[in-house]
Order: sequence, then C-alpha cells, then structure tokens
Amino acid sequence: MFLRTESSKIRTIRQYYRLDFPLDEIEQLFGDKFEEREFGFAFADGYFVRSVFFRKSEELLNFLVKKTPHHAYVGALYDGPQVSKKTRFDLLRWKGREFVIDLDIDLQQWRICGCQGFQCCMDCIKFIIIAAQLYTCILTTDFGFKQVRWYFSGRRGAHCWVFDEEARTLDKENRMAIINYLSLQGSDFRSLNWSLKKHFYEKVFLSFFHLASQEELEMLGFHPRLIELKTRHTLLSFSKKVGLFEGGDTILELKHVFSSDLFCKMIQNCILIPDRSVSIDPGHLLRLPYSLNGDTGKVARSIDDINDLNRWISCFFEESLLQSKHWR
Repeated sequence: MFLRTESSKIRTIRQYYRLDFPLDEIEQLFGDKFEEREFGFAFADGYFVRSVFFRKSEELLNFLVKKTPHHAYVGALYDGPQVSKKTRFDLLRWKGREFVIDLDIDLQQWRICGCQGFQCCMDCIKFIIIAAQLYTCILTTDFGFKQVRWYFSGRRGAHCWVFDEEARTLDKENRMAIINYLSLQGSDFRSLNWSLKKHFYEKVFLSFFHLASQEELEMLGFHPRLIELKTRHTLLSFSKKVGLFEGGDTILELKHVFSSDLFCKMIQNCILIPDRSVSIDPGHLLRLPYSLNGDTGKVARSIDDINDLNRWISCFFEESLLQSKHWR
C-alpha cells in the first residue's frame, strides 16, 4: 500500500534525489557532452515533456529536486541550439545513442507460476536473468563490446546499456541487425553458427536447468536423465563427458539429451525477447539509471553482477521507498 497523499509521495521523491541520488554515477555514465544529452520527464498529473537539456549534471539534480517528476528518462545526443529549458526537437541533429535493450516480464508468455501480464514473482525473475546472461555473452563475445551494464527498470524488468563508442554511433539498420541476431526467433538449431550454439547451451539450457522447477523441465520435454541431475555443476560435467565442448558440431550428438525439438521449445518459451522498438529506435527514451519510479517507489539500481541471483531479487522485491518509514 502506497502513501496515502500525493504530497507525501512528492516529499519522498524529493528526499531521495536530495540525499541519495548518485550524481557521480550519472556524471560517469553521461558526463561526456552532457549539454547535448536529451532528457524527458513524466509528472503525477500526467504531463510529459521531452527535449529537455542541461548544461551540467548539477542542473539535472536541481530539476529533479525542485520539480519532483514521477519518472525521469534519458535519450540520445543531439547537436543544436540547446538551452537549459525545453528545446524544439525539429531544430536538433541526432549525434549518437548507446545501444540499449529493454526486458519486460509482461512479454514473457510461458509461465506456469500463475503470473500473467504485469505480475511478477520469484519464479518470473529467472527469465530476465537468463536473457541478461545470454545477451551479455553475445554482445561481448560476438560483437566485441566491453562496456555492457544492466539496470533494474524500477518496476518489472531490466535495461541493458552498451556504453562503447562504437555502439553509440550505430544507425537504425545496424541496431536492427543486432537485435535480430540476439533474438534467435525463427532460428533452426542446425543452422546456427557454433558460437550461438555454445552461448545458447551455456546461458540458456544450463541456466534454465539450474533455476527451473521439475514441473517446468517436464513440460518442456527435458530427458528424464537430466531431470534426475540436481545441480548445474553436475550437468556441466555430464556435458563435458559426452564431448560438447570439443568444438565443431558435436552438440548434435546429444540427440538423446538435447534435441532440435527441445531447442525450439526453449527458444519460444524460455528466452525473454527484448522490446525491439526500444533497441532499434536511436532516439528512444529509457528510464534514467538510479532514478526513482514514482509509481512503485523503487530505484532503477545497477545490477553489477548479472549472475548474482540475490542482487536481482533485492532489486525486484526491495521495500518501496513510498512505504518505508525511513522515508516518510
């Protein structure tokens, strides 16, 4: 239950930005050419504004404290007659934007926990974790990006930011090519290159086996021999025993364990597909890292270690600042 009055919410939001907002982190992420960075804000009365620019990060902080928006967003870099107030968008020239990925649990259709749509429970989190692990591996290994960071969305998902300079200058067509490669939709297992096979096996097959319930494994058609194995370590040892990591297409020899049919089922049911429009549109606004979601009262915190299950849980299920006695 949230705080009863809107004025209490505003006081809580203002207090968070005044006392706990990590301005140094924002400066580190977006400080380069800060005056060219677009911001957008949504307020409690439904008013939304974008094409807002600030000369320096301190001006952004002052805005957050004084105006107390319910939601803060950050976008691309633009060249033009920026001022500290709202700027006409048609006067600006696009200069760059980090490659981003938006994962939202309501896009995950296959869930046996009972959750649907915007609902999210402990069992739902594994789909976000698996997707984050897979996409990070592909972005760093196959595309060579080095600065890949994840943030809780503040509600029911996660956002990936790729801060490499090469990612910032990607045009719409190249962003589409990357998201198509990441999604694997419509892929046939035998047509994948060895790199993608290995990524899928290590980051999806093994991770899902480790995190899923027995009921989920049975519904997907996992071989009974695998369901009997209890830990990821044991499964990994089993995989090495049959020669999975010797290279080539030896994975195809695991038909009794890992069939093409099972691959298709896992592609369709176990990988949370990103919101394509967010990744492809180089001008799309995304929630500002470390900002407060004014609806849930939760902070868009950094996920420093995507393999740390406890970190994911703490972000998704932390107490709302709008409920915390410390913030009243």
